[in-house]
Amino acid sequence: MRTTVGSIVVVLLAVPGALLIGLTSTTTADPALAAAAATALIVGGTGDSDPASELNYLPNARDYYIAPFNPSCTAAGGCNLVGIMYPAQLWPIPWDNYGGLTGKKFDVSVADGVTNLNIELQNLLASPDPPDSIVIFGYSQGARVATVEKIALAAASPDVQDNVSFVLIGNPNRPNGGILTRFGFLGHVPIIDVTFGQPTPTDTSMPTTDIAYEYDGVADFPEYPIDLLADINAFAGYWYVHPTMLNPLDGDPTGPYEYTPDQLEAAILDPANRQTYGDTTYITIPTLNLPILQPLRDFATATNTTALITPLIDLIQPTLKVLIDLGYNRSINPGVPTEAGLIPPIDPVTLTAQLITSVQQGVQAALTDLGMQPVTPLAPPSPPNSSTLAPAETPAIVASATRSGDISTPTGAIKASGPPSGSAGATATVATTSEPPGTLARSPVANATHLHHGHRIEPVARRR
Repeated sequence: MRTTVGSIVVVLLAVPGALLIGLTSTTTADPALAAAAATALIVGGTGDSDPASELNYLPNARDYYIAPFNPSCTAAGGCNLVGIMYPAQLWPIPWDNYGGLTGKKFDVSVADGVTNLNIELQNLLASPDPPDSIVIFGYSQGARVATVEKIALAAASPDVQDNVSFVLIGNPNRPNGGILTRFGFLGHVPIIDVTFGQPTPTDTSMPTTDIAYEYDGVADFPEYPIDLLADINAFAGYWYVHPTMLNPLDGDPTGPYEYTPDQLEAAILDPANRQTYGDTTYITIPTLNLPILQPLRDFATATNTTALITPLIDLIQPTLKVLIDLGYNRSINPGVPTEAGLIPPIDPVTLTAQLITSVQQGVQAALTDLGMQPVTPLAPPSPPNSSTLAPAETPAIVASATRSGDISTPTGAIKASGPPSGSAGATATVATTSEPPGTLARSPVANATHLHHGHRIEPVARRR
């Protein structure tokens, strides 16, 4: 990954603090920080400058994403939750709390976040009774802050690393899928002061969990941007999916996109949605409906035309999914740094089989919505055991990424075979089973006003 002046500056801002953490500190500590056996330092996303001030922000971060992999940090265990304040702005975006033309640019905002995170971490470790476990949680821009901190802590005392773990959600620096990593060849863009590249490292001794929703344009951006449908769907994912990961928050009673909290927990704990690479466990939450079709769902709800529009959505969704998935190569582990490519290596035979299957699925789903069934049910042909994409070498560390249970299986998902994940010699084969037809899950985003990281934004302003 290309090293740039901007990236070097941001990391250097974190290194001195990280090195100081490994030394005996004389800083006066806040006794409240050591009140629990575990403490979570929570860094919010863009627009979330003070996570502690938002209803449900800290406890949802703990309950949804931290507790499943950190048993000492649960509501019952008395885990101490500390919100990290920082600008969390993105110049020149004029949306709510993004700062607009007077806000701070991305790299400056991130650097401030790293500084404040270091201060809290130093105070925590210098307290008379430091916690046994420290979890650094980052959401979106906050995950970028946590990434810089992880890079810095890797050079600190091993004793510090033994007590620290990371949980990242909506991570723009996800090695394969994060938008900052995907366009790492851009390096540092001085006008907007954004540094691309710098994937979150996976070669440290600090356990990390990286959670993303499928098709979230921030953490799951297409590998092949030439697929315009995939790009539009990813931007729709940024609008509809990415902001909902901690819902319900202030003013919004709905849960994470398409999920209740219990369903989300089941999806997170499902081994079929999990892969590992180095020190990191990657979880990709299946998106049950394509974000690109969400405006149609919202329109149907607003106009009471669900009975008419739902069959149309079900008719076209399976085929759209096949075309959108051409922009992705799911055979590459999320932990492998992967920049954008030019032309996807398409297997025309497999693609044709998948399109035929998807058309048949769409027709049957639409007829089911209309209360009809074909006289002779359409039997889709058995697709070959290969992906739409031409085979690519897959690291031995790749684990299963198929969907199971009630979760739909996206086209091109991989299944592990051979030794267990993380062992030498593990290989990946590809399943081409398309998403099964059925009634569309209803998205909680059903009106014309949306939230981004908990802040209500009018759609007209959002598009500017």
